[in-house]
Amino acid sequence: MDARSDKTEIVWIERLTIFEVYRFSLKSLFSQLVVYYDKEQASAQAKALVSRSGYFRNFLPAELSIEKKDRKGYSVQYHFEEHLSACSEHFASKHIPGQMDAFKKMLTPYFSSYLYWRLVFITMAEYSEVFQGSDPQDNLFYISRHPLNSVLIEYFREKGYRIQQSPFTGGSFKYYLRPVYHLLSVLLARFGFGRGQTNIVDPRAAVWVEYGHSRSHVDFNFWSRGAGKDYDIACYFDRSDDAPIPEMAKEVEARGFKWINLHFRSLLSFARLGFRDLGKMCRAFFYCGSGSRNF
Repeated sequence: MDARSDKTEIVWIERLTIFEVYRFSLKSLFSQLVVYYDKEQASAQAKALVSRSGYFRNFLPAELSIEKKDRKGYSVQYHFEEHLSACSEHFASKHIPGQMDAFKKMLTPYFSSYLYWRLVFITMAEYSEVFQGSDPQDNLFYISRHPLNSVLIEYFREKGYRIQQSPFTGGSFKYYLRPVYHLLSVLLARFGFGRGQTNIVDPRAAVWVEYGHSRSHVDFNFWSRGAGKDYDIACYFDRSDDAPIPEMAKEVEARGFKWINLHFRSLLSFARLGFRDLGKMCRAFFYCGSGSRNF
């Protein structure tokens, strides 16, 4: 007798790898399921395996697009933006209700920087013909592991959706180490390790401009030749692809401008965070790690 359930489960996999192919193939021996995967994010090995072997006929590339429209004519992109804002509001109302509105609004771009593609994938799958023609409870979203996935899981759980993360791997380990790195960096900055770098001695009114290398095709200081002399022009360095600081500083000073290094370690030194701030960061770190709401 076939021990599998008569109910078909629909699995949406954000990033298909060899591991997911064998994992859900094994699961299909005991239950009815069909797997839809994002062909743009699937690994080459996984795509080759499911396309060349007849054993994985229940693995299908999903027809997903953010440019599609729902049955009412609304763009899927609109629903993505709606989800992103709702995720932020949901998190803020549950975990930081006492914070000022400006801080809460900062959550949306912050969450977007880490969860953008996961949320895009879920939204595209949510408004696909397959999902719309099925019971939401029969669908499972399988996304790549990340510490902030809990924001998505909590939000969509209240909508009746099921979300599962990929297993913990070495690649996802760096995300959990990053808060520790930030805490140690703040502590080192507090004791004077790593000074803020700038040639600004007497601060006054200034126009702050993103640093543009003289050999770049874009000069962000093109307007400075006709500018007045009652304020400074200050170039800030904050890009990951910046040249070495001494090289940039020499070039900026030759043009008569001020400069400031706003990369992470230098910025921390300028922030002058105290032990009270460090204590708040430690409490936030353990709060997020434990899932406690008593923060």
